[in-house]
Formats: sequence, structure tokens, C-alpha cells
Amino acid sequence: FGRLGVNATVKNINIEGFRLSSAGTYVAALAAFCEGKVDNITVTSTSITGNCDMAAGIVAGARGCTITNATFQGSLTGNGSVAAIASQAADATITNCHSRANIQHNGYLSSTCRDAAGLIGAAIRTTIKDCSTSGMIQDVAGFAVSGGLIGRLLDESTVNSSFTTMVINATANSSMTTTSPINCYQGGLFGYINNAVVRDCYSSSYIFQNTAVGATYCGGLIGYLSVAYSFSTTEGSQMKNLSHLYNCYFSGQVYSAATESSKN
Repeated sequence: FGRLGVNATVKNINIEGFRLSSAGTYVAALAAFCEGKVDNITVTSTSITGNCDMAAGIVAGARGCTITNATFQGSLTGNGSVAAIASQAADATITNCHSRANIQHNGYLSSTCRDAAGLIGAAIRTTIKDCSTSGMIQDVAGFAVSGGLIGRLLDESTVNSSFTTMVINATANSSMTTTSPINCYQGGLFGYINNAVVRDCYSSSYIFQNTAVGATYCGGLIGYLSVAYSFSTTEGSQMKNLSHLYNCYFSGQVYSAATESSKN
């Protein structure tokens, strides 16, 4: 499907041995863009190449939609936001979704579309529960926000009872420094997190950042934990957009060859 509207429901679909290559804005095996409901979808032995904003195994752009009981097994390659279930999700619900994928991020498209993740590239005000990922993520060019589950977890999103065993292999780009607006992030669960809540999640990932140039942020659970600061004469200094993690753990390996001081 090109687009699933708010009243659309698609369920009980098996896709096997699919090959898709496109330079369109959204590219995915089931639906390029979804605002409806997707349930019990299985995509296996599938290869997707998207030289575009968003490429995904199930749904590329997920806005206000519900994805339940979806599984992807195959390979994905792209320059924008590349992920096994959804490239980017906003106001969505993702439940009991799983992937076993080889994901390759080949370049830099834009600051808003540069994710590589086993589940969702970027999640905004989205609820994720009972999901898992395995396989490998490779950031070839060194510009991606890579996460075993989610590249960027943002704006009141929540993740519960989910885990990843993905291997994350990244290259830091030499054009990046610690003051650059574009940095390289790798995290076992999330590459970047801001204003989110995570409960009962774990990563047993192996995370390798293999170049000694550029700025990189590596973490067993999170590559970069972001907060905001504000000051007023009445309230003084305050931290905002705080994230909270409960009962989470990491049991893999983190290696970074970067010479910059901002590495974890």
C-alpha cells in the first residue's frame, strides 16, 4: 500500500522474498505511510533499498497508527531513517513487534532523517511495548543515530518490556567535532533520548565505533542522554525534558576508538 488512512485496518498478511528499491520519500514492504491499524504482519527474506527520507520493513511513516504483532526478517539499506518496523513514528502505538535484520546506513540525508535502528528510527510521543530486535546495524558513512531498539526516543515516548541483541558497528565521520551540529551516536537501546520513560528493558549488544576521528557518543544503553536548561528570576535554574529509566541493564560490550573526549 502507498498509504493507509485513519480508518484503514490491515491484518493477517505474509510477505516473503520481496525486493523493493525506490527513491520515493517513504519506502516499506507493507505500507509507505500509515495512519490506521496494522496487525499480524510477517515479512521474511525481504530486501529493501531506499535512497530516500524513510525506509522500513513494515511501515515507513507511522503517524497516529497502531502496529501490533509485526515481524520483519531481512535487510534494509538507506541514507535517511532506516529501521526494521517503522522509520519514524509519531503519536503511534507499537506492540509485540520483532525483527531480525541487517541494516546499513550509507550516508547523510538530513538532520531529521538519519536514524538506523532495529525497531523504529525515530519515535515521537509513541508507546512501545513487548518488542525485540536482533541482527546488525552498520553505519558506513558515520552520520547515523544508531540504536538497537530506537535511533531517537523523543517527546514523552515510552518503552516497556523490550530488549535487543543487535550488533552495532559504526564509523565516525572525520568532518565532525564535539561542537558540530552533526555527531555520531550509538546506543544499545537508543542512540539519543530526550524527555522519555523506559522500563524493564535490556541490551546485550556489542557496540563498536572503529575510527579515531570525529565526535562520537557510545553507550551500552544510550548513546546521548539529552536534557534542557532554563533560567528565570522567579524559579532560578531548572532542568527540563528529563528522561527516566527504571529496571534496565546492559550486558554486552562497548568499544570506541575515537580520540575526542566526548565518548562514553
